[in-house]
Amino acid sequence: MKTKRVYILASLALTVAASAQSINVTSTGVGIGKTNPTSTLDVNGVVSIQQKNFGGAAGLKILGNSESNNWPNIAFSLQNKSNADVIASAVTGQITNTNIGAEAMDLVFQTTNNGSLQERFRITSNGKTLNKGNVKIFGTDEAWAENLVLIKSSGWGGLRISRNDPATGNFNGNWALGYNAGTGNDFTLTNSYDGLQYDGIIHASASTRNVGIGTLNPTHKLTVNGTVKSRGYITDTGAWSDYVFAKDYKLPTLTEVEQHIEANGHLPGIPSEKEVLAKGFNLAEMDSKLLAQIEQLTLHMIKHEKAIEALKAENAQLKSELKAAMPARY
Repeated sequence: MKTKRVYILASLALTVAASAQSINVTSTGVGIGKTNPTSTLDVNGVVSIQQKNFGGAAGLKILGNSESNNWPNIAFSLQNKSNADVIASAVTGQITNTNIGAEAMDLVFQTTNNGSLQERFRITSNGKTLNKGNVKIFGTDEAWAENLVLIKSSGWGGLRISRNDPATGNFNGNWALGYNAGTGNDFTLTNSYDGLQYDGIIHASASTRNVGIGTLNPTHKLTVNGTVKSRGYITDTGAWSDYVFAKDYKLPTLTEVEQHIEANGHLPGIPSEKEVLAKGFNLAEMDSKLLAQIEQLTLHMIKHEKAIEALKAENAQLKSELKAAMPARY
């Protein structure tokens, strides 16, 4: 064993000496490019690890107490895949962990900010939420500090949530949220159910900034392909129908209204059925137009009520005069 260690150190010494580096062995550890190593192996520089076979051995392992699966280990390796449909080689990370008695180990990534160690990313050991989710990503309180950034220059890219593994071809229950770089980076939410994919559940156009629900082609700021149910609705409008009550407003006569209906088949100021079917209508404008019709009818009713009251008074006066002119009967 001692001979082997000497051989390894000698090999390292020759290799490092050739690159104008130094190896220092102290009671603390071995330093490469470090005079006073603070760890068992302390390297001041770049470390390259070449994995010369793909038999499943890891290129780099970080072990717990032992290499057995009873302790948390992290292994990074190159994986060769013979399937031509997949990438020839890829860097993979494997985490081996089981409960050690009552103790469970999570994979945690932390960074130091202003001298304080802060957790940024966590994967729980048993898949339970721990009241915070299986995977947690911590951001900072700075403005425009993204917790997660997804970058893809072409095709569809985003986040997929599914109860089945899409790699198996089973997309049932699959939800995808992302963008399509091929269509101008439109942002969309899609779903797959019973073998069918439903696109445009929510869709935002990158060019027009329009949002669609149930459609991939929103033509307005919000386009809904379906029925909307709401407890209330508030809209802004540029005008309202109270102009009908203005002193200088010319109230159309009922005869004029009748002539317009006979000629056009709809009320004055109201779009025709053909226009509505072709273009739809503005709800706020239509409410104002319909209220104007009600206000016009109200003015007509007030006018005719006054005429009726005048006729009643005239009729009573005539009755009184007629009674006075007739001789009394005994």
